[in-house]
Parts: sequence; C-alpha cells; structure tokens
Amino acid sequence: MSHTNSMETLFNICGCGEFLFRTHIKLKGISICLHFLNKNAKGVFSRPFSHLEIETDGDPEFDIYVMHGGPSSEPIDGWKRFERDASEERKLLIFSNDGKHILYNYESKVLSGYDSQNKKAYYYIPNLDILPFYEKAAPMRMIFHHFAQDYGMILVHGAAIAIDGHGILMAGKGGSGKTTTAICAALRGFDYLGDDYVILDTDDKIIYSLYSSCKIRWDSEELLPELASFAVNTRNEDKGYFFMNEINGRIRKSIRLYVVVIPQIGGDESSYLKTGGINALRVLSSSTIFQMPGSGRTTLHNISKAIRNVPAYEMILSSCPEEINKRLTELVKGI
Repeated sequence: MSHTNSMETLFNICGCGEFLFRTHIKLKGISICLHFLNKNAKGVFSRPFSHLEIETDGDPEFDIYVMHGGPSSEPIDGWKRFERDASEERKLLIFSNDGKHILYNYESKVLSGYDSQNKKAYYYIPNLDILPFYEKAAPMRMIFHHFAQDYGMILVHGAAIAIDGHGILMAGKGGSGKTTTAICAALRGFDYLGDDYVILDTDDKIIYSLYSSCKIRWDSEELLPELASFAVNTRNEDKGYFFMNEINGRIRKSIRLYVVVIPQIGGDESSYLKTGGINALRVLSSSTIFQMPGSGRTTLHNISKAIRNVPAYEMILSSCPEEINKRLTELVKGI
C-alpha cells in the first residue's frame, strides 16, 4: 500500500481512541477544527492558536486530528516504518500523490499527513513528553503549508508587525534579526502578527497571523531584560518561547502588506536603503523553501505573486530597540 493511499489507515485513526476535545479557529474566514484525544493535548496545541479561536459555528470546513500515545504505549505501525527509514542523513521523508502529502521529521519525531480532497489533516507523535519546544510554539507547519496553498495563500518564513495600519514583512534567514526586531517592536507599540511564520494571501496581499508565539534566544535579555522572564519553558532547551497575547501584547489577526524589510544585524546606528523586488523575492523564497521543502517551484511562484509591486528595503540593525523602532516608523511614513 502506498504511503499516501489511505491516510486514516496509516495514522490508525480508528484505533487511537475518541477525540473528545476540540478547538475551533478561523483563518481567512475558513473554519478549522482541531481534534484532540485528551485535555493535555488540547492545552499544548491550542495555545499557539488561541488568538484565532472562535465559538463553534456549525460544521468546520477543515479538520485536523492530533494523535499521540503515552510514555509506555507502542507507536503506531506507520510511524515506526518512517522512523526506521529515516536517519541523521535523511531527516525529512516526503511523499506526495494526488493531493495527499506525508512528511516525517526525524528530528522532531512528528509524522504529518494532509488530505486535500477530504479536507483533513493528521498530526502524530508517539509521546507528548518528547515534543520539542519549537513544535509547542509553532506546530503543524507542514499542514498549514499545504492548507495555505489550497486556499490561495502561502506560508512564509518571515516575521510580521504593523504600525498605523501598515503591514511590515521581515524576511531573512535565521539570525538576521527579524524575530528580535518583531518582538521588540511589539513590546513598544507595534502590532504583532508573527516572529517566524506568517501566511500571505497571494491575490489580496494580506498578511495573516498564524501563531501567537515568540521564540527568543536566551541572550536576548541583553536587549530587553524582561524577555527571559516571559518564557514558558526552561533554559535546558535551545531557545525560550512565550505567547504575545498572554503578556498583553498587541496581536493582530491580519493586515495589508505594505513593505518588505530585509534586516541585518551589525550597525552602530540603524539605517535603511531601498532594494529591488528581485532581492526581496530571493531572500524570502530561499528561507521559506528551506523551511518548507517539497514544493519549491510553487512556493517561488506564490511568493513572487504576493510581493509583486510591494516596496522593499534592506535595513541595518543597531543594538538599540528604540532606535530600530524609530527607523521602522520613519521608513513606513516615507513610502
């Protein structure tokens, strides 16, 4: 049997138990129901989406089933097959066929499935206790990658904030400063949409927030001392994370894309310079394709469409959050 032939068989949907707990969210007007086996799983996986939660309003348009075992339970056969075939050299196993997509991540131990025709997705990990911090902060990225494509959008690797109703999309590889800049701006009066992954509508040029989470390097407290105290995890993990809406941050569900900013750490003073759309496309698409492998050509086309005719700037970042925010505000007002 093909890996993608029968999703429900692969994920043992009938044998895993009753999905007694649910969370309903809405994204671009599309209702999504997250189904959970227990209250603990609901608490873990609903938290990043809490700013998108809605009251139940009829049947959902899309369903996501979150499955897991316990510390002593045997993993499902489908997961064991992927775990056996993966390795340090083959960390990602990807299969796609006829609108069905499977991805196994050897590092996170997560097996994800997406069924476009039946509008269902599946997310499995053998034990919640082994879930890495980045999956608690921003789960189901592969699922929402395909979901976005099906509904005329694209999940991009970028941060997004807004000032005076103008959306700023920050693009760059890890370590470029986009996350710290987004968090610092959000804590100083900007609206926040995401620090690492957001969704773009390719036609209407709207940025949609997906996760309310913020991931921080532990040394970020040198810029903002309060950051480390916000973390909901411990320092034995690579990064800290917290949720913007839980610290009274100004989180926004959507905003029109106004400008693309390509940040770079390393200046005594913050400055910005206009750059071409080709450069913005190169930076945003390369990091997005690296983060969401398996559909590079489609990703490139959709990003090109989403940011076409949107002004782009390169920005050198100083170590002063107040000055960075001032320059961002100045940049937006000058367009």
